[in-house]
Formats: sequence, structure tokens, C-alpha cells
Amino acid sequence: TCTPASLTATSNEATVTVNAVPTASASSNSTLCAGQALNLTGGTDIGTSFVWTGPNGFTSTSQNPVIATSSMTNNGLYTLIVSTPNCTATPVSTPVTVLAAPGAITVTPTSASVCAGSSFTITGAGNDIIDTLYAGTQYTVNNNSTSTAYPAPYQLYYGGQRMQMLITAAELSAAGFAANSPITSVQFPVVSKGTAWGSTVNDLQNFQVSIGSTTLTNLTAFQSGLTNVVAPGSFTPNVGYNNVHTFSTPFIWNGTSNVILETTFSNNLLGSTAMGVIQYNSPVGYTATIVYRADNVTAAATASATTITYSYTSRPDFKLGGTTPVAYSWSPASSLSSATSLTTVATPTATTIYTLTAANGVCTSNATTSISVTPLPSVTVAATPTAVCAGGSTTLSATGATSYTWTPAIPMSGVITPTAAVSYTVDGDNGCGTDSKTITINVNANPTVTAVTSNTIICSGNSATLTANGASTYAWSGGAGTGANVTVSPSVTVTYTVVGTDANGCTDTTSVLQTVSPCTGIENILVNSDGINVFPNPTATDVVIAVSNVTEEMQVEVLDALGKQVIQSNITDNKTTLALSELATGVYTYKVYNKAGLVKVGKIVKE
Repeated sequence: TCTPASLTATSNEATVTVNAVPTASASSNSTLCAGQALNLTGGTDIGTSFVWTGPNGFTSTSQNPVIATSSMTNNGLYTLIVSTPNCTATPVSTPVTVLAAPGAITVTPTSASVCAGSSFTITGAGNDIIDTLYAGTQYTVNNNSTSTAYPAPYQLYYGGQRMQMLITAAELSAAGFAANSPITSVQFPVVSKGTAWGSTVNDLQNFQVSIGSTTLTNLTAFQSGLTNVVAPGSFTPNVGYNNVHTFSTPFIWNGTSNVILETTFSNNLLGSTAMGVIQYNSPVGYTATIVYRADNVTAAATASATTITYSYTSRPDFKLGGTTPVAYSWSPASSLSSATSLTTVATPTATTIYTLTAANGVCTSNATTSISVTPLPSVTVAATPTAVCAGGSTTLSATGATSYTWTPAIPMSGVITPTAAVSYTVDGDNGCGTDSKTITINVNANPTVTAVTSNTIICSGNSATLTANGASTYAWSGGAGTGANVTVSPSVTVTYTVVGTDANGCTDTTSVLQTVSPCTGIENILVNSDGINVFPNPTATDVVIAVSNVTEEMQVEVLDALGKQVIQSNITDNKTTLALSELATGVYTYKVYNKAGLVKVGKIVKE
């Protein structure tokens, strides 16, 4: 047995089996935002069967049921009954609060581009949150006649009624209402109606609703000064949670005060059980409801009555509807004109993603916009190189903008060939402004290079010194080497080219002819095969031409490499001395004549 038992027949024996009663606990992930999953958790030691019940007709036999997408209709008390095949645990409950989440918000534009230092207006859009205070847990239904379970705003057990009930600021805040939230409606659920409805009675007459703020925490007397929000009129309650009373003027809650809600009506008749309206009410732990009820009393007298017939620590179940102004905030806020206005002016210094957050306590919704910042142009100009040699070219270039204008104009390639020093200015534009830079190109004169040989004509196998002037460094062709002075020993006549480079890297090119003679016949003259001697040969000064065994007068002439006569002399006393010191170095041709004509041709080398 799970409950106390006794044996009445002492003459009999019985076996009593005592079954353990399971324990039970209930919890949830409350408080949560609408749209999130509601997780209910049931705990037990030996329980094997689970039955959950809750608002909006919720039932489940799962130990840990989940409502995947919660809504405001899921607010309320969830009760769990845990049992074994033999025993049932005491029911346990867990309250659930589902807050209304801000709806989707938008930001216009979703993206934009601005110039550095410029401002841009961004605008958010959203709606206030529709809030509902679900009060009551459908704990019990009212009884027509008893004083302990009576409070019901539509109850016609008596012919007229004035009822006030107290709603705490904590309840409103927990439901998502905030300071300046407009409360716009109230609903009362109906379980059933008596048999007179639809026959002898069809409506509640002069039904009205009033509301106001208070600092009271318990109701001990009817409060005056309330604002009428539903004017007196006929109202027919319906079974279910669809009896909506929309306020003619929203009641603006200040965010801190408790609230008194009053309903009154009078049909000015003798009420009865058949006219009764059965409604839910739930305990709240403080004196939350006071009622005046009477038969055959006018509506005016009922609405102004101050006598309390009954007071209760329970309250009719109800839904209080309204909206909560959404709190908006932008981040980052440092570059905004306002961090909390829907419309704000952004002055970003760099590309920034702004996030607009709509918040209702713990529930939020976000939207973003990306503002890219185009910096003002900062132009850099360059030339490769910045100084050129006369006749040389350089390439101008610019960066830091999207379009460029050069003064003076340059070709598309950027390649210029200046003839003198010149300055170029470039204006760069990127759509956000312009920037100008100037560069000067210098033109260096080319050197004038000269080159000579120490011996214009040399014999094959001999050497000559080539000398260049007019530059800093020199490079000779033909493997002659580098330097201002180089020694060459060509075997044939060669034209040597020298490239001279000055300190600025500028160059000039010139050439020098080095003539090479085989010097044929000189050796024959020296051996005196025909009686004519030429000595010394080669010579740097004088040369003697001697003739032996000759009695007649003879002449000699000396020709340069071009065939021009440079010396002419008679040979007397069998010899003549020719002065060559004034002649340039090189190879000369001499010719000896007698009266009959040319008798000898030879070469003289002048060193």
C-alpha cells in the first residue's frame, strides 16, 4: 500500500506489501525568448511513468519533453506527475516565462562607400514588441457560491459585481513590459456557462474595464481614480481564451508601479446558478482580489460600491496585452552621432561594420551595415631614373589615386626624352579628392672623348700606346682592356673603339686607327745587297743614307703613309743625313734615284 492501512479481523493474518513512493522534481530552462527551445526536465528516483500538463493544452508523457519553438502561449506553470505501477508522487510544478523577442530589424543601406572625412546617414527600422502577461496557471475553477473560490469577472451568480485585482510590477517586468510600455487589452478565459445563457440571459450589461497605478501590495479597499479603458456596454462571454477587451486608450505603465485592474457590470436582476460563468483562478500569495456582488442593484450603484463582499489571495486567470518599446543601440558607437537613435550619422575613419541591436531585456535581434571608407588620395611620383644623359629616356609613374593628369603632358607609356632639365606635375584623383606631386628630371651633358696612338704606323710585332681623354673611365674594343692608356700589338691594321664614361654615367664613343706595316725590304737594305745603307733604322732623330761605289750624283725622297713627300735631299760624297726629328712617328717610304731613274725603294721607321 502507498497509504496507511489497517486490519480489522484480528483472527486472520495478512501480508502487507509497502511500496515506495517515487520522488519527483520539475525544472526548465526558463526564462527564455520566444523562438528558443523550451526544455522541461523531470527528475525521479524510481518513477517509471511521467505525465506533464501545462498552458495552452500542453501534455506529454516524456520525462524530459522539449517544445522546439517556444512562443508567448507557452507561458505558465508546468505540472509533472510521476508514478510507478503502484504509487504516484505528489505533483510538482515549474514556472516558465517566455519573453517576446524583438522582431526582425533592418538597416538601410546594407552597405555603402564614403570618402574619408565624410558622413553618411544610416537608418534602422523595427517594431515594438507585442507583449502578453499570462497570469494564472488554471489552478482551479471558481465556485458559484463559496467565498474562497469565487473571483470571476463574468460571474452572474449575483445580478451585479464590482471586482478589483492587483498586478505586481514584478509580474509585468518578467513578462517583458518596460517603462512606457502601453497596455492595450485584457482577456479572461471561460471554462463553461450556466444553462440560462442563450435563453433567459444573453449578455453582461454595462460591462466596463478600468485600470490605474498603485503602490499597494495588498488590496484592502476599493481604489478610486482609475481610468476607464473599456466603456460600459453589453458583452457576451464565450467559452475559451478568446474574450478580448481592447482598451480605448492604451494604459502607459511607468515601469515601477503595481497596477489595479477593475471590472464591473450589472444586469440589475436576481442572479442564479444557471446564470453562472465558470472561470479559472490561481493563488498568488497576497490579497490580490476584492469583490462586491449584489442582486437587483443598478449599474451605477454597483460601479461605485465600496463594500467588500469578499477578498481573496487568488486571482482570476487573465492575459494582459500590450507592447514594449524596443531599446535600440548601435555599435561601435564612437563614430556615430547617436548610439541609440534609429537614424544616426556615421563618420567612420576606416571601413566599419555597424550593428544595430534591438533589445527587450535578454532578448535581442540584430542587423548590420558595412560602410567602406575610401581614403583621400596620397600621390607618390617616381622616375626611373631621375637624371638622364643627353639623348636618354626615363619613365615617369604615379601611384595613390585612380586617375592622373600630367603637366606637361606625357605619353601613355610614361617614357620621356627631355633635352634639358624639366619639372613634371601630376594631379591624382580617386573620386574623393585630388593630390599633386612634382618631380624634376635633370639632363646631364655627355662627355667628349678623344683617342690617339703613340705610333700611327707600326711594324708587325711592335707595339703602340693608345691614349683616351675626356671621361672618367674607358673601355676599349678588341681586347685592348680598360683605362686611359692601353698598349696594343696588333698584327694587322685595326680600328680601336673606346667608350668613355663620366661621373654621371654618361658616355661618348670614338675610335683610333692603328696601322700595321709588314716593313718588307728593311732587312735587305741593312744587308747592303745593292750598296745602299740606311742607318740607324728605326730612328728617333736622324737617318743616314750611304751609297758605295757610286761616282754619279744621286737623290733621295721620303714619303709619308699618304704618299706625300716630306723630305728631299741630294746624296753627295756618297751619303746624306736626313733629319727626321720633326716628323711624326710612323713608317715612311724612301726612294733613291740616279740619272737613269729609281734605283731603290725602302722603309724608314720613325720612333
